[in-house]
Amino acid sequence: MARLFIRVNLPREAAWLESVEPQDYSGVVVSSHIVENTPYRIARMLTRLKKPYLIDPYTYVFGGDVGTIREKQWFSSLMDKYGLDMIVDRDTSSLDPSALVGDGGGPTDSLRELVDNVVTYQRGAASSTAADIGEFLDFEPGAADADAARRPSPYGIMPPYFFIDRKASRWLRVNTSAVRLAVEQKREGDKIIVPIMIDRSVMLDREAAGAIVDDYDIDGVDEFMVWPAYVDERSADRRTLECLRDLVAGLARGGRPVTSMYGGLFTLLISGHAGAELGTTHSICYGEHRVPFTVGSPAAVVLLYQGHVHTKIPLLASAEIESALGLERCECAYCGSMQKGLDVARLFELAGKHFLVRRMGEIKRINDRGAARFLEELALAHEHAKKHDRGGAYGAYYRDFGAWTAALGGPAPSGGAPDGPSPS
Repeated sequence: MARLFIRVNLPREAAWLESVEPQDYSGVVVSSHIVENTPYRIARMLTRLKKPYLIDPYTYVFGGDVGTIREKQWFSSLMDKYGLDMIVDRDTSSLDPSALVGDGGGPTDSLRELVDNVVTYQRGAASSTAADIGEFLDFEPGAADADAARRPSPYGIMPPYFFIDRKASRWLRVNTSAVRLAVEQKREGDKIIVPIMIDRSVMLDREAAGAIVDDYDIDGVDEFMVWPAYVDERSADRRTLECLRDLVAGLARGGRPVTSMYGGLFTLLISGHAGAELGTTHSICYGEHRVPFTVGSPAAVVLLYQGHVHTKIPLLASAEIESALGLERCECAYCGSMQKGLDVARLFELAGKHFLVRRMGEIKRINDRGAARFLEELALAHEHAKKHDRGGAYGAYYRDFGAWTAALGGPAPSGGAPDGPSPS
């Protein structure tokens, strides 16, 4: 079973989600610093969507060099709400793990307070704001059935998490201690969803990665969210993809669902190996990988998702690339509305909604027909694009499918055309 959670970062994305059809995605993820930046817009979106949602506590940033983010609007607010202003020296560059786990390996009172504050924040951040604006929601369409959703609550709780940047990192003990403390606060109906953020080098060390999987096998944990930092599915080599496959499959062995915090189609296709419920989380037409400790904004270039090669291409170059690779343009209502003279904001909206429709269609095909069949489609798309791209100038838009198929043991192409948009 493959599922998709949309990570919302901008007010415009909330508006897109409220209007796009179909709404077959599984839920929404919002980072706590985004909640702090636009609390009313996020609360309104969650109330109107009536979709499961998670609040990413975003605690890892406090374990890195905070010098570049101190002046952000949300920084001091989260420091206060998490109680970190009591244990972080304002003159130092980061939080020290020794403040959270003592010499004997046990959690300190500071970690207990941090977990308590993070859990409390997730349970109340959106619901309290929604209650504050409830009287305004009464005048919006659908208000008659809004009361039940007036105080939205997350479908799962994520413990504080920090970056496991190397083998035997002290942050690993902090993370697992935080998980156990969060499990102690578990209520009836709660799900404890554990983020695991590890460096690519750690993931490539199979022994270290296996030990981490064992360390996180904690009673009371319901799901995992994995973030292998500095790994981009689209450009990763076969060995990296195989190690990602093994990490996800290892976490899923106990039957717990696993979701990529910043991933794409490759993570969903691992389902053929893991035999478990797998998901991916990304933003609308971006965010399928993320470099940690960078606070940036989405690219300003409008990208069009080409459904046949399952990749994003610059809108201005789309006609050239599709012609070179022998691909047909999507004919959905959103693409059909793209015309010369539209302002950039409108183009972003149409391209974003087109992406959502295409991605939801891909997930439906994986669920209906299986990951193995989808791998066949990727192999056929690779061969088709390579045949038309005689000079290899556009290989960046399809070359990764060879590594994906090899890493997942997909069958060699047997002829025929893939499902979905047909090649011309």
